[in-house]
Amino acid sequence: KVVTKGQRRIDLQQFEAGLVLVAERKNVSADEICRLVQRAEGPVLNSTTPQAVRLHDDKGTYTGTHVYGGPDVGHKGRGHTPSFTFSTHWPGQLSPPDASQDFDSGRS
Repeated sequence: KVVTKGQRRIDLQQFEAGLVLVAERKNVSADEICRLVQRAEGPVLNSTTPQAVRLHDDKGTYTGTHVYGGPDVGHKGRGHTPSFTFSTHWPGQLSPPDASQDFDSGRS
């Protein structure tokens, strides 16, 4: 009755109007409801505490690649890039060709 149709949140004026509606239903004054809201300590969060799991929590029991921190995570769907380096030597030469040389200079 307080929230505008289609909205999920209320503003301060709508909240105050809602407190008045609660006061009317409870047959108490709106000031009494406001005091109760002011004294509220907020939400109480109750949750369970998980039990210890030896194979998960004790890193001494890790096996395989997980002993060293786990597998390397790459990009999904991009395939595998091999880890090799290209040789800097060209066939028949001791070093790569000089980029400053003009390839057409030796031709007639």
